[in-house]
Amino acid sequence: MKFSHNSKTHRVCYRFIYMVDYPYRQRFQELCKEASDLEKLAEAQTILIRCGAIGYGVDQLVRRYQQSRAILDSPPLDKHEQVDSLLDEVIDPIKKLFGALGMDQVSLPPSSVRLDVGTSGGSNPT
Repeated sequence: MKFSHNSKTHRVCYRFIYMVDYPYRQRFQELCKEASDLEKLAEAQTILIRCGAIGYGVDQLVRRYQQSRAILDSPPLDKHEQVDSLLDEVIDPIKKLFGALGMDQVSLPPSSVRLDVGTSGGSNPT
């Protein structure tokens, strides 16, 4: 999995790795200085996966999506298309990832909103 330096996922993962005390933290910081080297970039990405930063980032995106959907769905907004479009743009890469892993739905407590991977846009109450 590759991350551009401008992606939101990139920033969330970096924030995580700098907040959490992790054995490879110093090595990760060294690798970041040489991110233009593809081998070092790959090693840094492996550290992000192993330390849980990727999982943390995905968890945060899904939870915030669910919270946003719950807020927007009760009471429903009259003109919600632009907000729905923005939420879909943020969550679609996560849906694609889950779909590639064979996961049809993802539910995270305590939310009452389920992320349906097989559909585009919106969500369904559980």
